[in-house]
Amino acid sequence: MIEWHEDHILSDDSNPNEQANSHVTPSPIANTSISQQSIIHLAKNPTDPAVSVDKLIKDYWATLFPGALDRYLRLRHHRLIQNTSSMINIPPGAYDRLKRLSVPVWHHVKFVHANVQGLDFIEDTRDAAHCYPELPKKKKGTVAKARFDTVLVNEKGEAQVTGTAGLRVAQVRAVFKVPDDICETYLGRDKTHWPNHVAYIEWFSWLKASPDRDHRMFLVSRKQNDRQTAASADVVDISSFTRSCHLIPQFFYNSPVSESPAKSWTSDNVLEECEMFFLNNWLSHQSYQIIW
Repeated sequence: MIEWHEDHILSDDSNPNEQANSHVTPSPIANTSISQQSIIHLAKNPTDPAVSVDKLIKDYWATLFPGALDRYLRLRHHRLIQNTSSMINIPPGAYDRLKRLSVPVWHHVKFVHANVQGLDFIEDTRDAAHCYPELPKKKKGTVAKARFDTVLVNEKGEAQVTGTAGLRVAQVRAVFKVPDDICETYLGRDKTHWPNHVAYIEWFSWLKASPDRDHRMFLVSRKQNDRQTAASADVVDISSFTRSCHLIPQFFYNSPVSESPAKSWTSDNVLEECEMFFLNNWLSHQSYQIIW
């Protein structure tokens, strides 16, 4: 659920041209969809109003951006044709237009999670996901290192409040809006069929049926050689995000220290260099209640 807040938070559940007047906190309900338990906050204005596809590929490392966006829009087009009597034809050359795009981009996504147990005296949990390239700081000569956080995605809309069924880990490269002219090209002029905020993400492997028997954490992976395949990245609605998540790299203790790839890992590059991670369910009370 994404909506306007009193401090100019943007609504993503309603018509893009409409605003709600107040903040709504969902009532925790057992066995309900996990999306009903979280509210996603975005700033009203984008961090950068016009980022080119070339910059997304080079600085945000969204290497498969045009293809992923084309696939996302064609899937929405297919569902639109199936569910309505609309006859919308995607013109030739639509994909080539995606290569020359500039899109507004947001660098921060904030979450407010309702208490899983439905206890009124326990406050809502707040967390955030960040996705930005290397940026110059105000202090001359310094830069803020690139940061692309990981989130849990309700991939098919079937995840429940607790448990990992239906959830998948992804790294967020960019949160953006599809320009109006592109929406019209793929989905027609009816704005109610247009997407609102979406994200380019890179997938990790699906969670296994059961966690590690010792520490009760799930193992996920992302092979470096697989990251240039179409299946490794997608554009998704950010309403499918459930929360941020923390990954712990798997260290290889059975190798000599001199040969361990972990020697080159830092907090800035470990998500890019390491291939195996544990999904940390001990990060907070809320993550412990959800990820088991």
